[in-house]
Amino acid sequence: MTSPVFPRGTSFTPVPDPLLGNVLQSVEDVRELKCILRTLWHLHRKKGAFRYVTLTELAQDPVLAPLGLEVVGQIMGRAVQQGIFARGVASSDGRATPIFVLNIETDRRALAHAIAKGLSAAEGIVGEDGVVELPLKRPNIFELYQKTINLTISPTLVDILREAEKEYAEEWIREAFFEAERVGARNWRYVETILKRWKAEGKQDGKSGKYTEATDRKRHLKEYVQRRGKLPGT
Repeated sequence: MTSPVFPRGTSFTPVPDPLLGNVLQSVEDVRELKCILRTLWHLHRKKGAFRYVTLTELAQDPVLAPLGLEVVGQIMGRAVQQGIFARGVASSDGRATPIFVLNIETDRRALAHAIAKGLSAAEGIVGEDGVVELPLKRPNIFELYQKTINLTISPTLVDILREAEKEYAEEWIREAFFEAERVGARNWRYVETILKRWKAEGKQDGKSGKYTEATDRKRHLKEYVQRRGKLPGT
């Protein structure tokens, strides 16, 4: 009997769901996957509110060292362009070295705060020079559908979603999917009902203009049942 790879007491590293979905589909080089996963491993083991890893750390990592500093830097640059990580610059021993954080709102905010205030750490002082300002990457309507409702999208629904993406604001679409997920109505028709209601009556702070949030949700359900003849999910 072979020894277990994962002995009792093994720790675990969280991996963002999109990385195992649409992002993973775009990774064609196993070296890229190694860098991404190893960076997540390092970030998870950092302490404090501001968790980052330097390019030097990654290049000296026993798993990534065989790739060399230049290759690791190129791979991490692509990961930044993909929106997986956000990047800044740290000064260590008089030299600048890139630093990376997970590209989520809290870590991006921590990076911006560190740049504004300066941060003393073992790796050095975070500075503004060379900071890459990345727009917060948001999932498109197809990614939202796959995450909230179903991984499979029929050809007919592809056209419907494309038209919806043109017709409704990006923020509305995200909030409508969130609302459907919150009430357990994992169904495009329910999302569409919400969007049509917001368009007809206006929308303020996530609610239809004429109704409270609770009343609005009841109206969405009532209209869905009238159109479909059943409750969502049944």
